Amino acid sequence: MNRRDMILAMLGTGAALCRPFPLRAHENHVPAPVGGLGKTRVKLADVELTDQQRRRGRLPRDFVAGRIVVANFVFTTCSSVCPVISAIFAQLQQQLPADLARDTVMLSLSVDPLNDTPDRLDAQAKQYGSGANWRWLTGRVEDMEAALKGFGAYVSRPDDHLPMAVVGDPVSDTWYRFTGTPGVQQLLRTVQQLQQQRHATRKKS
Repeated sequence: MNRRDMILAMLGTGAALCRPFPLRAHENHVPAPVGGLGKTRVKLADVELTDQQRRRGRLPRDFVAGRIVVANFVFTTCSSVCPVISAIFAQLQQQLPADLARDTVMLSLSVDPLNDTPDRLDAQAKQYGSGANWRWLTGRVEDMEAALKGFGAYVSRPDDHLPMAVVGDPVSDTWYRFTGTPGVQQLLRTVQQLQQQRHATRKKS
């Protein structure tokens, strides 16, 4: 099965999985609240993390670097929710126009840094065809804890993490949270909206 077929298989019937809804990755996985888009607050922790290619950097300065952020929260042994959200991110990566992709970084942050080594994350990244702007991040337990808390995504056990995504602009400090599994078009429209707001602000200044 090629990557495109794998992504389509993970998304099942397509639109049904693109709506926010409760899912369970494991027997003990906490179901996501049904919701969708809502404003949230994010603080990018100034910690050093490592991506899937063993490149180290500070989260705000090196990995975000002022770009619009699309983030999810995963672990490599997750068997249901994480693959679905990662497949959605793979579709988003394909649909981002070139000019929008340049202003955007996609981040998959591990909620299981004890087990999610860069090599494991690299295998996941390759499975989903991650490009240069899609970084899979791990790090020391205390650094990942700070990073995840900044996104409102920290859990003490990986199985307890909620399926969600966060999209935001660190320049304007405007952030949105999607609970459940967001649709590709939802994510794309939010990124486009944030980019348009940036351009409007630049014209005024």
